[in-house]
Amino acid sequence: MKRWILWGATLLFAGGVLTGCSTQGQKAEPKAKNLAAVSEEKTDAEEKQEPTKEEKVFQTGETAAVDGLEITVQSAVLKDGNKYIPPEKGKVLAVQFQLANQKDEPVSVGVEAFNLYDEDGNALQSYFSYDDGFMKADLQKGETKKGVLYFDVPQKEKYVLLYKPNLTDEKEIKFEVALQHS
Repeated sequence: MKRWILWGATLLFAGGVLTGCSTQGQKAEPKAKNLAAVSEEKTDAEEKQEPTKEEKVFQTGETAAVDGLEITVQSAVLKDGNKYIPPEKGKVLAVQFQLANQKDEPVSVGVEAFNLYDEDGNALQSYFSYDDGFMKADLQKGETKKGVLYFDVPQKEKYVLLYKPNLTDEKEIKFEVALQHS
């Protein structure tokens, strides 16, 4: 007799748990639909927003600033590359630049914050076969540092260098990098 009571109680308990699970699933579905509708409304509103200011593109020799860091692209020249590791796209672009910390606190800048694109918007890879290539700078208040970025590029006349200090932030600086001819 005790065995039947124990089995009955177990079945009632299991039935209650399963009933509770199925009820929650039914209630959650309309909420998911509502969240999707709210998300779609936000997307529509974001698409309708027009940019409030035109994005400035800096030229070689001009100084741009973001979050207290000043960046000046000083020059850009094409090189043949290292004899042991030839560039895949044919040439190496050497971009000389200067950083200046105008903030009251230290600033750290790494090579990953810089990306280069060709005239068609194709991303180009960094080229790390030179010993003097820029990797990272830790700048104290008022400190400046010069560096060289190297990129594996096809031979073109102009490129776009993008500096984005934080991957999750919208802030960025865009430079049109024109080659210097000797």
